[in-house]
Amino acid sequence: MNIRDKIEKLLALAADQGATEHEAQTAIEMATALATKHSIDLTALHPGATPPGAVELDIEVTSPGHYPWYLQVGAACCKLYGGRCVQNPDENKMHLYATDDVIDAIEMTFDFIIDQIEEWYKKALKERPGMNTRQRTEYRTSFKWAAANRVNQRAYDYQNKMITDDAFAKQQTGHNALVVRENFRQREDEVKAFWKEMGVHLTRGRAVGGKPGAGTRDGAAAGNRVSMHRTLS
Repeated sequence: MNIRDKIEKLLALAADQGATEHEAQTAIEMATALATKHSIDLTALHPGATPPGAVELDIEVTSPGHYPWYLQVGAACCKLYGGRCVQNPDENKMHLYATDDVIDAIEMTFDFIIDQIEEWYKKALKERPGMNTRQRTEYRTSFKWAAANRVNQRAYDYQNKMITDDAFAKQQTGHNALVVRENFRQREDEVKAFWKEMGVHLTRGRAVGGKPGAGTRDGAAAGNRVSMHRTLS
């Protein structure tokens, strides 16, 4: 039995009405862990199936300086798995919304990408000795935002190709782009239904972004090196 078959079997167990709540949760966790370890997109396994209901994942941002680039990474992860990322800078939080079968994968991918950007920054900093505190702060801020922004751009390009390019979609999922696009649409509908049920009202807030600086070029280059899954490595 190959890895995909194992994940399929675990997802089937999780969906089995005869499974206990503990058995279903354990199966989902095991499937998510295997998918992450072997760079398999869970959304690609059953792109034609109706996704389960949506849930919310709150990510607290302890440092205000991290917020702009964390938001870019959160948006990228949601693009990869068909979720939505909503900013809430007044409370130093981000809200990630996605269907229950992929929310764990989004969280693990988020942490995975954040760790990589931090490591690329440390490596780049070693090659820039002699900076004072102000210069280092400016370099760090512009580097991390540029890296995260590039990751988000790549995620957008990947998602767009998945829903428009039949050859690429079939290579990745075994299904054509129309089927994949419909799956993403269903997932977005589940998120919107969750917002309606929970009384979530979205308003247009102030833009949270970065600005060019000394670290922009190095950060963008690092963003090209960040691994998200096998198709974006």
